[in-house]
Amino acid sequence: MTGEKRLEVRFNQLKQRGEKALVTYLTAGDPDLETTGQLVIAMDRAGADIIELGVPFSDPVADGPVIQRASNRALSAGVNLKNILDLVAGLSPRVNAPLVLMTYYNPYCNMAG
Repeated sequence: MTGEKRLEVRFNQLKQRGEKALVTYLTAGDPDLETTGQLVIAMDRAGADIIELGVPFSDPVADGPVIQRASNRALSAGVNLKNILDLVAGLSPRVNAPLVLMTYYNPYCNMAG
């Protein structure tokens, strides 16, 4: 099932039960990708409905200081969009919660261009 379909199914399930979604967030790659993977699995097992992974960006002006620092740590460790997409591809079959990437346009352009 595609990520978009998983998200639609999850929202429909919640709506049928009259529940709201618990959406968790973490910056991918902070402190490293292995820990990010472990945390995603732990959030899923703990009941997160949707897990949002922030893609680190060098100029995160729309984010607050905590996420800015997390992005800087991840970037300093060499994390990039391709690493994160590879991580998500490996995690997706192992977790029930849909995984959603939160990013700026720039990291995508850098990878695509």
